[in-house]
Amino acid sequence: MILGDARDDEDHDVLFPEVRRRGVEIIRVHPFDLVTHLGPAGISFTVRGETLEPDLVVGWMLEELLLWIDNPGRDIRVYTVNHHPVFAMYRYAPDGAWVTNVASGGSIAMCPLSPGLADIAARASRAAGTLIGGIDVGENLTTGEYVVYEVNSCPTCEPPVLEVIADFLADAVLRADSSTEAWAPTTIDTDLDLSPELFHASTRHLLHRD
Repeated sequence: MILGDARDDEDHDVLFPEVRRRGVEIIRVHPFDLVTHLGPAGISFTVRGETLEPDLVVGWMLEELLLWIDNPGRDIRVYTVNHHPVFAMYRYAPDGAWVTNVASGGSIAMCPLSPGLADIAARASRAAGTLIGGIDVGENLTTGEYVVYEVNSCPTCEPPVLEVIADFLADAVLRADSSTEAWAPTTIDTDLDLSPELFHASTRHLLHRD
């Protein structure tokens, strides 16, 4: 069961078929429609009077845009699944601005996952306990080091990440508690790839051009 709403349609159009193709049923429920019951028999969930018994619940709601500390004109979003970095992207602020969010006019580009970038993202994900994470990393131009700005537990994801998430979610349902110990991604985007298909169709016009 995925908690979300229509703002997530583009993500879910990729994720849901991929999860179902792996033999696992998946539904979306708006958090406002979910009723939690606490009783002698334990916890139960209903949606519009129908009882649900999900094997796995994933939150997928981003309530507001986030403001950032000063940066050199861009930051890096590293996506982690089960604490494994799998894909990264640059997010560039518009000219004269400092906020890099796409919704605020930022532009995007694929970022190869270097060992140093992957290491700091993995450590941040483990520290925050995010099984599906969006790690926002800044580049310190003075020291050449990375700094973690924020760890997001329900990030909006690009297609390559959603395919990996589908693998992980299906495995988590089928293998339950052992999944987080044994699962690892089969693909990691370490090399530069300029293909627009890495991004949702609705954001390809935002691809950054040097």
